[in-house]
Amino acid sequence: GNGLIFVSVACYRDPECQWTLQNIFATARWPEKLRVGVVWQVDADEDADFVRMSGDHKWRRYVREIRLDWREARGPCKARHLASSLWDGEEFYLQIDAHTRFAPEWDAKLKNWLRRAERASPKAVLSTYPPPYDNEGPSAAPSASPA
Repeated sequence: GNGLIFVSVACYRDPECQWTLQNIFATARWPEKLRVGVVWQVDADEDADFVRMSGDHKWRRYVREIRLDWREARGPCKARHLASSLWDGEEFYLQIDAHTRFAPEWDAKLKNWLRRAERASPKAVLSTYPPPYDNEGPSAAPSASPA
């Protein structure tokens, strides 16, 4: 395969998404192997300050987007379906919430875990509910204690 990871993000008026996009690339071992598809369901005027990727913009070229007026939103399943339409043949597919923070080298860890799982089943799927994080924006960090 091509080793690329597609990260699918459905965002409904969530100001944390700009930081999630930044964190996806900042914490990856191989950020050049990431592609992100984000569906922004937003108010063009009220949400304009956060409908973007914060931080280092050198990765911006790897982000594909669909923008919808929030009044046209039809729920998270429809938004995730739209995000999946931005997939372009990447070998791996990761679906996340718009408010997510990543562990260091998360991409390498997930690929390793998947390889190990595929030893037991060639159709292995990794699934989990992400842990919470403390604070917001650039100061957000994984919670010290479980929720």
